[in-house]
Amino acid sequence: MLVQLKIVLLKRGISQTKIASAIGRSAAHVSRVIRGRAKASARDRRLIAEEVGISAAKLFPRLARRRRQNIAARRKVQKKARKS
Repeated sequence: MLVQLKIVLLKRGISQTKIASAIGRSAAHVSRVIRGRAKASARDRRLIAEEVGISAAKLFPRLARRRRQNIAARRKVQKKARKS
């Protein structure tokens, strides 16, 4: 469950229907994303973050952490390749 997103929506009084309309998805899809039953695309994550006024990294911390890990791993491989 995306607790951060659910909390932000409640605090700001933003409905899932409004988010769905803003990103061009159904309210059911947004609900599934919040409950962890569906994955939001990178585009959807960016649009949701813009709509609520918070960075995507704060709303989706697990994905942000994984992205940082992937970038670090890529840099390590590139550095190793340059040494060869």
